[in-house]
Amino acid sequence: GDVVQAGLTGVLDNGPINSGSPPTTDYRLHPTEPVSITRVNARTDAPTDVGGRLRVASFNVLNYFNGDGQGGGFPTSRGADTPEEFGRQRTKIITALLAMDADIVGLMEIENDGYDQYSAIQDLVNGLNAASGATTYAFIDPGVPQIGTDEIAVGLIYKPATVAPVGSAAILNSTFDPGFIDTLNRPALAQTFVERATGERFTVVVNHLKSKGSSCSFVGDPDTGDGQGNCNLTRTRAMTVEVNWLATDPTNSGDPDFLIIGDLNAYAMEDPITVAKNAGYTNLIQQYMGMEAYSYIFDGMSGYLDHALANPSLSAQVTGATEWHINADEPSVIDYNTEHKLQDLYAPTAFRSSDHDPVVVGLNLVNQTALTVTKTVTPTTDVSPGGVVTYTIVVRNNGTARANGVLLTDTLPVEVDFDTWVVRGSAQPPVPTNDVITWGPWSVAAGDGYTVTFRALVTTSVAYEATVTNTVQFASLDAGSGTSDGAVFTIESEPPVEVRSIFMPVVVRNH
Repeated sequence: GDVVQAGLTGVLDNGPINSGSPPTTDYRLHPTEPVSITRVNARTDAPTDVGGRLRVASFNVLNYFNGDGQGGGFPTSRGADTPEEFGRQRTKIITALLAMDADIVGLMEIENDGYDQYSAIQDLVNGLNAASGATTYAFIDPGVPQIGTDEIAVGLIYKPATVAPVGSAAILNSTFDPGFIDTLNRPALAQTFVERATGERFTVVVNHLKSKGSSCSFVGDPDTGDGQGNCNLTRTRAMTVEVNWLATDPTNSGDPDFLIIGDLNAYAMEDPITVAKNAGYTNLIQQYMGMEAYSYIFDGMSGYLDHALANPSLSAQVTGATEWHINADEPSVIDYNTEHKLQDLYAPTAFRSSDHDPVVVGLNLVNQTALTVTKTVTPTTDVSPGGVVTYTIVVRNNGTARANGVLLTDTLPVEVDFDTWVVRGSAQPPVPTNDVITWGPWSVAAGDGYTVTFRALVTTSVAYEATVTNTVQFASLDAGSGTSDGAVFTIESEPPVEVRSIFMPVVVRNH
């Protein structure tokens, strides 16, 4: 991130330049005179604006372990060693999350210790709310004691003021498909949310796939030397299963919009990302940040393991995506740890709060349903008083998303009375009350529809040449409301008065 000016003077040697096993060997210059350095990637206090009404973030919180949740339980198995270290870590993580100001955040590497008052995720939400307001954030409780068997898990927090969870969360593990090895990959967590301002829905899926740090040879997945590291096949199979799982709408959202986020432990051009792209998902970091994007640095090499992948219907509603470089560019010497530091450079800021940079996505959700309701009548002319007409109502969803809670109401005009059903739709409607007929609520899938047909008797008192108009009102949870066009018929003309001629014989008498 920094630029060294030309004119260096020093000693050149060749040797190990990283901590790999075996280490990489290359040339290094040891300056013997002062070096002029120019910073070209200045720190920012917040992520780049991604636009949109909603922001979704993905953040690896680097082993956020809160001990026993009551001030004890340190050292933890993977996170802070002391209460002091945890306090420093907690401050940095909370500072970063508050600056992101996301409506939904997918978390990785949070302690997998459940969801009670002493859990790590409850502790994090408590800290956020203490700093920003008592009910600013809440977390998703998936209704299980733990997600998977690993010491770390994924999680979801959200702002109840802007979004609300719809239904229950869903968990992807090997139960759905053994190809998703949940003893290596952390189980994925999916939750559908509704935007309070618009009523629009979408589903967020947070992931943490198997790392490259240890071998998967024992499941037939060795490092093949192709540059993708250990366990590439394990990650690729997991992503294959995930896109298939999402195609089943695991949260029963009835909405086609899906956003995959998280630490996939795969770089942009590796097989797991290719699987998602081949399934129609857009790599939002690649789209908005380009080929130079990075969120993680390993042994001096940069790339991004932290992703945001949107399916086709959602990608059209994305307004931007960015990485906030608060960690990858920063030296580990400024992190929360206290050991092995001759000088404590810690500061209660977001910088080096983790080792991964967070990802932020902007969304403007739009209604993708297109509900139409038409009503017709036969015959349309020369209907006799006391005759019969047939009404047909057709409901169609011509959009790309399911229309939920569709309700039809038909108030018959005074000139007709309900007679008999011909086609009742998907359910048995009640007998009309005061000539008001109601159907639903229905859930109408994209491209699907229902037809309702019934007969009505024309009253004998209807005026000749009268025009009778009937409409049907419709309402729904997420596809709006309205009124169909009128179904119109006319009564026949009054028959002419019959005039009969009577011929009487004329008798003339002669006197």
